[in-house]
Amino acid sequence: MMSFFKKIFGKDPFPEDVKTCYSLGCRYMRGDGVEQNYTKAAELFRIAAEQGWTEKLISPSRA
Repeated sequence: MMSFFKKIFGKDPFPEDVKTCYSLGCRYMRGDGVEQNYTKAAELFRIAAEQGWTEKLISPSRA
């Protein structure tokens, strides 16, 4: 199964893409510039966490 990140960007996430995953997840969570979609947001947060970006994942509402 292709990850949501790969569907959008055409590649697997690299470490430098982790912040992008988190930021895009926040946009989907809030509906900021994209249609609000909690499933897509959760997938992007999961990808960020798997790549080591856990700093803000404890409370995404603070984004």
